[in-house]
Amino acid sequence: MADSTWSTPEPLPAPRRSVGRVVAMVAAALVVLAAGGVAVGFYLVGREKPTTPTVLPSTDPTKDGVPAEESPDPDLPTPSAPAAAPTTDARFVKTGQCVANEGTARRPVLVITECAPRTYEVLARFDEPTTGEEDAKAKCADVKNYTNYYFFNSDLDDLDFVLCLRQR
Repeated sequence: MADSTWSTPEPLPAPRRSVGRVVAMVAAALVVLAAGGVAVGFYLVGREKPTTPTVLPSTDPTKDGVPAEESPDPDLPTPSAPAAAPTTDARFVKTGQCVANEGTARRPVLVITECAPRTYEVLARFDEPTTGEEDAKAKCADVKNYTNYYFFNSDLDDLDFVLCLRQR
């Protein structure tokens, strides 16, 4: 009888990964996560609150039904696009100008207009962050003769402003 023994071979050792390769994989994963975080951040910061559209006055090339005259000097170039109409958006109002409320007392929509009765003259403008109604009252408290205030509070503080107004 032959002496037979059964033996199992020793398992092969697991392949060793180099430390450099593991570090490279971890670094790559972190770069991908960081890029995703930056993309989400830009998306969230780039979103704006919806704004109420403001109707701008139309520019009519006729005056009293008569077409406007052409340039008297044919050597002067004719503009290819009409000049932009001045904006009436209250975001661009300056001290001394007047605004009218085309909205309601609860939801005002201010537009720049000629000063007249039932308009509001801008006595002071604060282009700085505001926290709302109480802050606007505090900013206008030292403005002589103010009767009303208006504030715009945005997600981006650089766009915030407060107007101290006097009703005419």
